[in-house]
Amino acid sequence: MAFKQTKWRTVYETLKKRIIDGTYPSKSEFPTNKEIGEEFNLHTVSVQTAVTELIREGLVTPAQNRATRRRVRSIPTRSKRSIFFSEVHDQKASKNALALNIVDAATIPDTIRNSVHHKQCFITTKNSF
Repeated sequence: MAFKQTKWRTVYETLKKRIIDGTYPSKSEFPTNKEIGEEFNLHTVSVQTAVTELIREGLVTPAQNRATRRRVRSIPTRSKRSIFFSEVHDQKASKNALALNIVDAATIPDTIRNSVHHKQCFITTKNSF
């Protein structure tokens, strides 16, 4: 049996495509639920479900109150670097790497365990590994 896509999902996919391809430019006002409902001949609950999903994905900013309208967010793009960060900064980054050592709480001296001012952070647990 073939999967039947719900109406709100179809509207969601269409609106998402329009945002990505620039039909709805970045920072422009997003259509109201009424406008979307009339265009797709859809009930307001289905329209709101589709719009809520777009808001969850971060493609549309929600209206803060009745006086403001929803807006299309700018879609972040990846930088076009010719080389990777690690190729340029590998030696410097490896010097600043964080080391995490799991130790048994019993092996930590009381003076260090009870001290607030020490340079290393110890994670202690009741369970042994």
